[in-house]
Amino acid sequence: MGWIGKLFAKRADKHLADDIRNNLVLLFVDHAAQVAPNDESEYRDPRQFDFAVAAIVTGQLHFRFVRVRGEFSVYIAVPGVPRKWESLDSALTWLETKQGIRTPDFPICGHGAKLDWEAIDHFLAGNWDLIQAAANLSP
Repeated sequence: MGWIGKLFAKRADKHLADDIRNNLVLLFVDHAAQVAPNDESEYRDPRQFDFAVAAIVTGQLHFRFVRVRGEFSVYIAVPGVPRKWESLDSALTWLETKQGIRTPDFPICGHGAKLDWEAIDHFLAGNWDLIQAAANLSP
């Protein structure tokens, strides 16, 4: 990726990280979350102009928020190197399948829909133990 592409990618990432910091208040207050720098490998391949990645870390969980073409995805991993990222939806489904624990659906609307940051923030705060269990159980 050329320097101009890296510049735009880093700007998109910063904007997404700012959105997360400003809107997922409970994550930052209750779990001392911090924005972490993205791995430089995120900038090696050309990205689409609207592709953004933000890494958020807590002592118990790491999150990777991805926004591209109107889609918003969340990935989780337990702290450690190397990180094994798993889609939050898939990890919760795996937890439900393996342990029979009923898990709620993540509050993401369809393609291009406006994000309900408050619902996402409350989902993460209210289901923290389930999310942590799912991250630890993921294959």
